[in-house]
Amino acid sequence: MYQFLTASKDATIYLQQPSQNTGLDEILEVSKTYYGNLKDIAHSLIKFDTTPLSSSLVSGEVTMSSAELILRECESSEIPVDYTIYAWPIYQNWDMGIGTRFDEISTDGVTWNSKTTGTDWLEGDYVSGTTG
Repeated sequence: MYQFLTASKDATIYLQQPSQNTGLDEILEVSKTYYGNLKDIAHSLIKFDTTPLSSSLVSGEVTMSSAELILRECESSEIPVDYTIYAWPIYQNWDMGIGTRFDEISTDGVTWNSKTTGTDWLEGDYVSGTTG
């Protein structure tokens, strides 16, 4: 038996556009691009509501021995033959926002600098006397 989860929210954040939100863009980007000496990095954030799956696992209704994240590529260029995409959990909550990359530009929601509008990623989330 398969259990499918779809994302409840997603966005791409960009190093060179650190205050731009792309929560409504139809494309998620993962890239490292160089414009001469200028490096731009794009990370995609994806949230899944795992509550129903967790409840099913606890009750024994569903058992699982593995999980897969399936991503499809589109409009790709210069992809190497061999590459690795890393996935890391995000500890903090973030807002998807309403922006797109080029058409409906917005700074509301998650960006490279902020997890929510006006709240930096590391603001108040580290031990006193340390830095992010």
